[in-house]
Amino acid sequence: RAAKPEGQIGDESFYDVWGPVLGVWEGHAADAQIRYEGSSGGAATALGLFALEQLGMHGVLHTRACTNIPYLNETVLSRTREDVLAGAGSRYAPASPCAGLRLIENAPGPCVFIGKPCDVAAVRKVMEARPGLRERIGLTIAFFCAGTPSTEGTLEMMRRMGIRDATSVVSLRYRGHGWPGMATAEFRDDRGNVQKRQLTYEQSWGEILQKYRQWRCYICADHVGEYADIAVADAWHRSVADNQPGRSIMIGRTERGKEILEEAVDWGFIDAARAGHEILPL
Repeated sequence: RAAKPEGQIGDESFYDVWGPVLGVWEGHAADAQIRYEGSSGGAATALGLFALEQLGMHGVLHTRACTNIPYLNETVLSRTREDVLAGAGSRYAPASPCAGLRLIENAPGPCVFIGKPCDVAAVRKVMEARPGLRERIGLTIAFFCAGTPSTEGTLEMMRRMGIRDATSVVSLRYRGHGWPGMATAEFRDDRGNVQKRQLTYEQSWGEILQKYRQWRCYICADHVGEYADIAVADAWHRSVADNQPGRSIMIGRTERGKEILEEAVDWGFIDAARAGHEILPL
C-alpha cells in the first residue's frame, strides 16, 4: 500500500479499509456515447480520452476484445477517440495490460495505463526498477475488481446462450449499453446469418462467470485499486433498474489523480459532483 497521504479523507479505520482517498466523486462521462458504451458511467474511458485530448498524453494502454477472436482479450495503445472507445466496457476474461508496458516505455511522451488493481500495483513496482517507464507513466487508472474469470467461464456463458461453436462468434460484450447492461454475443449461424443472444448481468456474472475466478483472486488484498492515481467503480450503493443510464464512483488516490479528476470535470469530460466518503462503506 502507498503511504497515507496528506489530505486523506476519513479516520484511521477508513484508511485501513480503503487506502489513500483524497476525494470522491459520483457521476458519469459527459459524452452520451461513452456513457452508453461503458459498463457503468464510462468514467475510465472518459478520463483516458481527457488525458489524450486535453493533457497531451501520447496514448492510452488498455484492454479490448481481440480483433480475430472476440471472446479473448488483447492489450493495445490507443491514440484516437475511436480506438479508446473500442475498449470501453468490462472484459470478464484474462487480460494482461502489463504485457504492453514496453509500448509506454518506448513512447515519445507520457501515457495512461488502465488496468485491474493488481496490474496497477505491478506497474508501480516496475516503475521503481525502470526509470524510463516511470517517466512515461502519466496517469494510472484502476477499476474495482471482484476477480478475473477464466476463458472457460466465457465459453460456458456462450454455451448457456446456445452458442456451441466459439469460432462462430463475431462480437462479445459482457456489459454496457445500459446499466448494468446485458452480456451480448453475436455469431454466425449455419447459414452464415448473424444472430444475437443475451443474458442478464445476474445470469452472466452471478450464475456463471464468478464461479470461474482464479484462486489468486479469492485471496487478493486489493480489490479497489489502492495504488492507482484514480480508481473507478460502479455506483453500487444505489439501486439499479434494468438498463438505466450508468453511474460511476471516482476516487482520487494521489494529488495528481485528484487534480486530473477536477480538471476533467471542469473541461466537461466528466459530469460529476463531489461525494462524501460515507458512500464507501466500512
